[in-house]
Amino acid sequence: MKDNLPFRRLCRLLLLCLFWATLISPDLLAQTGDRTVTGTVRDEKNTGIPGVNIVIKGTGTPDCPKGTSTDVEGNYRLSVPEGAEATLQFSYIGYVSQEVVIESQTINN
Repeated sequence: MKDNLPFRRLCRLLLLCLFWATLISPDLLAQTGDRTVTGTVRDEKNTGIPGVNIVIKGTGTPDCPKGTSTDVEGNYRLSVPEGAEATLQFSYIGYVSQEVVIESQTINN
């Protein structure tokens, strides 16, 4: 009976690992279908605008949607769910907010 104790512990450990793998794997699989959208936000003088907030409408929670902001040259890079139509919301102090629908495009300027 004592000879089976290490085998039982190993079986329990394997079952525990299998259990955690089944809980984690749907989240990992859901992230594989993203595509990258890149672009530059420019003002009327064709100068890049730093610090523009860009969020994907309807993602995340209302208090914390999925998004990014532009770098010092106005460039942005954002992962958008593959296959689905997404709407990007651009907002910046002193400018009117805009929404852009992303379908199969990769780059928006």
